[in-house]
Amino acid sequence: MAMPVPGSDHWTAADLDHMPEDGLRYEVLNGLLVVNAAPKPRHQWLIKWLGRAR
Repeated sequence: MAMPVPGSDHWTAADLDHMPEDGLRYEVLNGLLVVNAAPKPRHQWLIKWLGRAR
């Protein structure tokens, strides 16, 4: 589940360069920093499998 991070109300793409390499995925959407857990290998496999099922 994506969670906005409190703190700044205006993040930029340049701010992403200063984020830690901790296995989380950081994105900036409309000036908000959103943090997601990285997808698990099973999730990646399932998405690939669904893409082939079309």
